[in-house]
Amino acid sequence: MPARLATVAESATGVILGALAITLLFSLYESFQRREELVVTLDAFAGAPPSGVQMLETASSHGMPEELVKTFDDWRQWAAAVLESHLAYPMLVFFRSSHDNEAWLNSFGAVMDAAVLVMSTVDDKSEGPAKLMYRVGNHLVEDLSWYFRRWTPRSDTPVIERFEFDQAWERLQKAGYDCKPADAAWTVFARLRSTYASPINGLARALVIPPAEWIGDRSYLPHRQRETRKRPFRRRQD
Repeated sequence: MPARLATVAESATGVILGALAITLLFSLYESFQRREELVVTLDAFAGAPPSGVQMLETASSHGMPEELVKTFDDWRQWAAAVLESHLAYPMLVFFRSSHDNEAWLNSFGAVMDAAVLVMSTVDDKSEGPAKLMYRVGNHLVEDLSWYFRRWTPRSDTPVIERFEFDQAWERLQKAGYDCKPADAAWTVFARLRSTYASPINGLARALVIPPAEWIGDRSYLPHRQRETRKRPFRRRQD
């Protein structure tokens, strides 16, 4: 009798473990699918790879200020959902986007950059939603940085250079935005972006995701390229 009970218990345990594994797979796929929906839809607004500057340009050129507000609201909720799911299942961080030139981290970084540009550089009615997006987004960055601290070094710099910001400032002005003075805008922009730029870039490099305008591998920048020094050839003397 005890042997029969042990056999039944072992069989039941196997069935339960199998059911738990299947449930886990469904939960992972559901979280992955929810994460990728907004990543795909952002292409039309911010390009692929995504760019926060292009996102603002599109909103202005197509006369869609309400879409910009909606995007900040949607991505604020997205950041909260990813915060919960990716800390519960950290392996989701390694699930790559299934489309070319897309990566969830790049898309998130582009929306954060757009929010910071609205807060620091342009006068726009979307500043309120941008601030909320920035706060929730920073919460996501802080928690991911703590969990993946080996890949997410902290730095007090905005990562991008001043000339890159000046180019963005000119593009936004041409797009029709009322831009604040460049020097004052850069000071605020650099302070705000320094809170999340280094961790996002560190994680992007670790995950080897496609580089975007201001996110990912930035070794392509001309001033960062260094010619390899060749050792002078010396003729061997006998």
